[in-house]
Amino acid sequence: MLALLPTANAATSCQASEGEAGWLMLSTECDVGEGLWGRNPADDAQQFWVQCSMTDRVPPPWFAQLLRISLDNAPLFLRKESELYRCLVGPYNDFRMAIHSRDRLRELHPWSETSFIRQLRVETEEQTAPEQLSQPALPLLSRTR
Repeated sequence: MLALLPTANAATSCQASEGEAGWLMLSTECDVGEGLWGRNPADDAQQFWVQCSMTDRVPPPWFAQLLRISLDNAPLFLRKESELYRCLVGPYNDFRMAIHSRDRLRELHPWSETSFIRQLRVETEEQTAPEQLSQPALPLLSRTR
């Protein structure tokens, strides 16, 4: 399964495919923004990801299921970066929803107690030419391996 995600930066390629243990894997080209670490978002921040963890292995299926249930089936992804896996929820268009998800994650499990919000700022038309998405947002997988 390969699909495109709607993102604030039209030039950013946000493809996801089915990966290990039932996780959806984001492409490394997908811009997940910069961490806020307690700061307020920039005025031009349009979308927000919640980083649930960074691990050296793919989290087990039960962890993904716990996150999906606790976050009302919010989109959940992994992105491989070198030898690590970044767990992400989103993207959210509403900062308050991202805060709610982050706070919920922090209560769930030691793996996600350091969850934080990442902001994705909009590029201006001078920086990039918009492109149309050819597919709708990803459906959530209901099964795990």
